[in-house]
Amino acid sequence: GVPEIVGITENDGIAIYDNTGQLISESGNQSLGGANPAPALANLDFVGFAEIIVGRHVFTLEKDVNGALVLLDLFEGAKNHGVNGQGPVSCVADITGDARPEIVAGTTAYRMPTPPAGATKQSDCTGMETMPEEIAFCQGNLVEVWDGNTVNGNALPTSNAEGFCAIADVLGQDQTIAPSPQNPLDDQPEVIVVANGNVYILNGQDGTLQRNLNPSEGARGGPPNVDDFDGDGFPEIGTAYSTAYVVFDLQDPVAECPAWTNVPNNDNQSCAAVNTPRTPPMVNCMSDLDCSSVTPGTVCNEQTGACVCLHNSWRRKTEDDSSRVTGSSVFDFNGDGAAEVIYNDECRFRIYDGLDCSVYMNEPSESRTRIEYPVVVDVDNDGNAEIVFATTNESGFCSENLDSQYNNGIEVWGDASDFWVSARRIWNQHAYNVTNVTEAGGIPQHAPEHWQQYAGREYNIFRSNPRTLGIAPDLLVEAVQVTSPGSGCGMLSTDLVITAEIKNQGDLRVGPGVEIGFSGFWNAGAITEPLYADNMMTPLVFTLQTSLEPGKSIFISVPYDALNNSPMTVPDEITVYADQTDQARECDEANNETTIPVLAGAMEPDLRVELGTPNTVPTCPTIPTTVFNDGSAAANNVVVRYYSGNPAQGGMALHDELLQSPVPAGGQVSFDAVIPSFPQGLQITVWAVVDPDDAIAECNDGNNADAADAPVQCGGVN
Repeated sequence: GVPEIVGITENDGIAIYDNTGQLISESGNQSLGGANPAPALANLDFVGFAEIIVGRHVFTLEKDVNGALVLLDLFEGAKNHGVNGQGPVSCVADITGDARPEIVAGTTAYRMPTPPAGATKQSDCTGMETMPEEIAFCQGNLVEVWDGNTVNGNALPTSNAEGFCAIADVLGQDQTIAPSPQNPLDDQPEVIVVANGNVYILNGQDGTLQRNLNPSEGARGGPPNVDDFDGDGFPEIGTAYSTAYVVFDLQDPVAECPAWTNVPNNDNQSCAAVNTPRTPPMVNCMSDLDCSSVTPGTVCNEQTGACVCLHNSWRRKTEDDSSRVTGSSVFDFNGDGAAEVIYNDECRFRIYDGLDCSVYMNEPSESRTRIEYPVVVDVDNDGNAEIVFATTNESGFCSENLDSQYNNGIEVWGDASDFWVSARRIWNQHAYNVTNVTEAGGIPQHAPEHWQQYAGREYNIFRSNPRTLGIAPDLLVEAVQVTSPGSGCGMLSTDLVITAEIKNQGDLRVGPGVEIGFSGFWNAGAITEPLYADNMMTPLVFTLQTSLEPGKSIFISVPYDALNNSPMTVPDEITVYADQTDQARECDEANNETTIPVLAGAMEPDLRVELGTPNTVPTCPTIPTTVFNDGSAAANNVVVRYYSGNPAQGGMALHDELLQSPVPAGGQVSFDAVIPSFPQGLQITVWAVVDPDDAIAECNDGNNADAADAPVQCGGVN
């Protein structure tokens, strides 16, 4: 349930850390095949632990006698590693359709051999094996599925056989012609390899060469990105060379939509200024026919309602005189259907418009320019994307000598107004393809094919994160209650507590940082004012401190003194506003407020729960629990539900405790709850909610949850 971290050491060893950064195990030199290797994680045999893949090397894992995760066996391929001057980097997916994942290293595809019956590790072998794959397993050899040079001969020479890979569906049903609305993608993956200045596109099933693209922008080239750069509904390929970032568009150019092969002299010059401008129809569109009937070779970007060319290749000047293999990433930040490019060369960090190569951002930021690249994730759990990247000031590579303008280290950048769309909360490896890892860091036993659509969402990308436009939170104020502290339910003074249930009924998390606002209406004088937190007219505001997940609710409570407002009496109505500053982009902005009359209400219970420090004896865990009733009526059949983690954040229900006696008004009941079937080997903060199903009418539902005073761990390390 808790992820580990895998890294490569300076001497080509493999280090495994726990989620706190503590070293679990470290191997010696593994001779991984190149400088700056990048590990990948995948479950290649569908059993046990995931495997660690580095180029053509596969390491299986086991737990030693002390319970530490360590390397077990090595399996190695016989041909390409997946290097391009730096590396290796390999890609994993079931590219042949045989329900077994392949490992792509350079222009060679490997897979794990089938073990002898009953064998789970090489030491189980007897030496009596006769089947070729059983022998391969026992000798630690990967099976070669196909090899690009073997299949294609001189068309893919051995001098270009090494390279960086991506896997995506980029060609149509007829692979000999350009993909287009008339030749749609065939739901079969291709292997894209950047090698020695070339971009090769290979049939994923048999390794036959389908395209050889060479932009003549220098040797090598960075790990490829695949995404819809231009909003035409088809994927493009991007990679960084020594002198330019290049976007390859596989659709055919036409007169109105020419290829842009000339490179602007600087970031202020547009690509159209040095190439023949593209002229898609300037009409509002709802379908491709609205565009193609006017100008063939154009389609409708339905996100923007604008016609775009099918072909939108371009190049931008960059500087990478050292490695010439620096990575990049892509992401549709503004939700317009076209992905932006994020790239850091030796001197500058830039964000490019994927459609027309406009430079959105240009900041001094030197890079070591090995194979590193920026990644796009939601690092603060607020429902908006951020960019994470490393900057250095020690290499001296940059011709502009910008190293005095910044510090080195890891940086996180986001939109100042949080208008970027959402992103996943994980980007776990160099050869990232989304479906290879869950947001919790789990490696799927059977990874879904990442070039397919799932639930209407497109995943046919590589080194990118999926589109999220149309996937948004939807906040509403589900309920509002007003009580007076120190007074029983059914009595109000000018000293109030306002409790509101804020619900996210959308399909994307929101916050933290979302503001909840309050206003009042007084019948006398027909006065409407913001509620004030003090006599200095400071608006009463509650700011969410945690994220609010889809389908979840959170209760917030704020104290309010009616003497702070000009009428100096309790308002006749109170309105609560969710996201009063419109910080979150929601799918429905019109349902964010609720107004209630301020009434004393009925004589009702007011339940709350307090947890103490968990005990591990005599039974682990035993949770000291006290249920209070601060209301004016007794509560019967009271249930307390215990959770692993905060239930408002997706905590898992563990156990229900039914109180055997009523909780009297103004009284309390204390007991020790024993939680059976408690998760073993994990540090868990136990939460409890009294009346979790809202079965008891209360005057205040906002104080029903509490966390234990300390986390508890039962059993050994998992």
